[in-house]
Amino acid sequence: MTSPELTVSVPERMAHMTTGDVLLKLPVLCRQHRSSHGLSYRQAASIIGVPVSALHKLEAGGESRLSTVTAVVRWMEGWV
Repeated sequence: MTSPELTVSVPERMAHMTTGDVLLKLPVLCRQHRSSHGLSYRQAASIIGVPVSALHKLEAGGESRLSTVTAVVRWMEGWV
């Protein structure tokens, strides 16, 4: 029996970037996405499914958990 392949969809504007590039630009892209939708930290965090403090930390460029980064990238799919 073969194991199913793990597929992760990457937003089109991020497809050409290295992982390091994505992580460096993610705080700005996330802030732009949140702002373009008129969302507060609390509103965006609720939609994304992460704690407000985790979203604030990510946008400030702090170290973030992989689960937070993954949730934010999935939230931004199709936008960036």
